[in-house]
Amino acid sequence: VSVANVLAAEMIKKMKKNPIIFALANPEPEIKPELAIECGVRIIATGRSDY
Repeated sequence: VSVANVLAAEMIKKMKKNPIIFALANPEPEIKPELAIECGVRIIATGRSDY
């Protein structure tokens, strides 16, 4: 079980280069895909159909 916005930009920036994120919480993911991409995420998956 997870909640929205639990994954912070600072956490992403500490990951290795080109991380892959599975933010599957619904209806709001653990991190917004736009923010994840800005932070260097190479691939992001969400549980939503509109991303």
